[in-house]
Amino acid sequence: MRVGDRIVQFGEVDWLNHEKLARVAQVVGRSEGRGIEVVVQREQEGGEVEVKTLRLVPRRDWGGRGTLGCHLKEV
Repeated sequence: MRVGDRIVQFGEVDWLNHEKLARVAQVVGRSEGRGIEVVVQREQEGGEVEVKTLRLVPRRDWGGRGTLGCHLKEV
């Protein structure tokens, strides 16, 4: 993931049912060590938007806080 990516799907959670990101936290909590499919929109140079499917694997041993290695915020 990159700064500025817009998450449109996080496992079975999407922009309509994330419940202020609480459901995202649930998906992460039960997926430690296993992959989560994440679909993002990424703006390219020139304003074109690319849709990418990523696979995140939550882990505790990555060297920082939490299991994701990034901070998600509602926009």
